Amino acid sequence: MKIILLGSLLFSSICAAFEVDPTRFETLPEKAKDVVLEAIAYFPDRLPSVGDQVPDDFSMMMTIERYSQPLEEVWRAYTSVPPALVWSGPRVNYAMAIDRDTQKVFYPDEASPRFKERLMFMNYLNFVGKYMVIGLEVTKIDHTKKEIEIAYLEGNASRGKQILKFKQTKKGTQINHISLYQSDSWFRDLVVYPFFHRLTTGEHHKKMRRLILEQKKSPL
Repeated sequence: MKIILLGSLLFSSICAAFEVDPTRFETLPEKAKDVVLEAIAYFPDRLPSVGDQVPDDFSMMMTIERYSQPLEEVWRAYTSVPPALVWSGPRVNYAMAIDRDTQKVFYPDEASPRFKERLMFMNYLNFVGKYMVIGLEVTKIDHTKKEIEIAYLEGNASRGKQILKFKQTKKGTQINHISLYQSDSWFRDLVVYPFFHRLTTGEHHKKMRRLILEQKKSPL
């Protein structure tokens, strides 16, 4: 397994009855809407690209985030913030979600679902005006071990998953954000993925820091 260590600054089958209404994406930016509409036809049928066992030849990348707040406070924020709030740009933006348990589709023009296991969601990425979509699914939220796993869905440029491990420290909380991934290109795996992953996860954790501070004033 190839390992890239970076310091801190970031299924089961689905019912064929899912129908996604293409008219519900009018609120998205025009370029984002184009790539999202192209992807929604296949999105409901996509499964996690990996299961519990990740192949040994996948690459691994890890970032470390440290918070001054206690573990329970940080954990509560990460497991309760709606996807549309935490992925709200400028690089990563929430587009839609599907709850595999209830088969409910959540559109960008309505309230975001709660963060939970078996929630699959589509985000669109914006890098210097170039848009692309990425499908993800929350495959594990372990309240005892304090771990979250989010798998890339089939059809993405990369296969794999992201694992967030939370632990209490003397000064607060530490999150080890681990990404296990593989694509069909060695250049993407060694150069492109680490660069853009660091940008997107950095944006994610920066936003969570702000939300945790706001949560003290107005609990989620």
